[in-house]
Amino acid sequence: MVRKPNPTNESAGLSSTSPWVVSYERLRHGDFYADFRRDTRIYPEIFHCVVQRDGSGEILSWTQHPSLEEALESAKGTLESLALRAGEAQKAVGES
Repeated sequence: MVRKPNPTNESAGLSSTSPWVVSYERLRHGDFYADFRRDTRIYPEIFHCVVQRDGSGEILSWTQHPSLEEALESAKGTLESLALRAGEAQKAVGES
C-alpha cells in the first residue's frame, strides 16, 4: 500500500529530505550518534536507525523498527556499547 506524503511534517517540527521520509532529532553519546528516519511509503511505516561516529561516513549499525520508541531503545544500547568500547580502546592505548 502506498501512502501520500504528509504535508504537515514541517509544521510539526520534523524535517524531511523527501516527501516520503521523515527525520527525527539526532541522539548522541560520546563520539557516536544515531539518526532516525520514518519511511511513509509503506504500511506499516518503518523506522530506520542509523548509527555513525563523528567525522566518519561509515555506518556502524542500521536497524529497522516498527516504532520510534523501539528505534530509540535500540539506539541507546548500541551507542552506549560503542562508547564503552571506544573508551576501553583509548584506555588501552594510554597504558601502552
